[in-house]
Amino acid sequence: MSQASDYIENEILDHVLGNGAFTSPATLFVRLYTSATDDTGGGTEVTGGSYAATACTFGASTTNGVVTTSGTVTFPTATAAWGTVTHLAIWDAATAGNQISHGALDGTGKTVTTNDTFEISAGQLTQTVSGTATDYLEQKVADHIFSEGARTYTPASGIYIAMFSALPTDAGTYAELASTGSYARADATGDFANAVSGTCTNDISIDFPTATANWSATATHYGIFDASTAGQMLFWDLLDENKTVTNGDTLKFPIGDISISLA
Repeated sequence: MSQASDYIENEILDHVLGNGAFTSPATLFVRLYTSATDDTGGGTEVTGGSYAATACTFGASTTNGVVTTSGTVTFPTATAAWGTVTHLAIWDAATAGNQISHGALDGTGKTVTTNDTFEISAGQLTQTVSGTATDYLEQKVADHIFSEGARTYTPASGIYIAMFSALPTDAGTYAELASTGSYARADATGDFANAVSGTCTNDISIDFPTATANWSATATHYGIFDASTAGQMLFWDLLDENKTVTNGDTLKFPIGDISISLA
């Protein structure tokens, strides 16, 4: 486990890119299913036999956005058969609410009969934030969603695009073009549409300053930052084709050219 739901992917992308703040759930609940779950909250949840969704807590994340349960999750003792539990999901409410993530149990599932007590031991339920995000952002997002006492990620007020001359890393290392020929990061604050189905794209053309001399190197990758200089890299990706910017050129990302996902 886990696969993020469309709901939480949309909420987090909008939170990070400044399209709307996401307030962390006060309590998270595990729900059990006897059929496959999906990103939109589907699946056959267990009913009857004293079944009820059960609260869970998570510890602080590791540097690559992984959190695990900090205590045992103990469901009510079954007063009738629940069937074979094959999948789990994390929700922000015991009933109704919004699905956060979901996934399959290890193996072929667990058959719950009368008088059985379904438990998930501490550390056995793992959630992972991944996608095109850097380690820094994965950790911040994982804590903001899941971790008790660590839900404090407030995004910066601006979003900026930088150009790189070599492959960056999720750890946050990169080779940004030198500030010659008027190169500077492009301000992309407010240039991304609200996320749909876990993906966010720019709905405004993102333009760099017109070059007043040849830029220092051929651009091969780009990064999305929370500051116009230095700051934290949030996402990065490969350009569709390398870009050599010469005197008089204006490098642009047309509408829809940048696509960001947490899937």
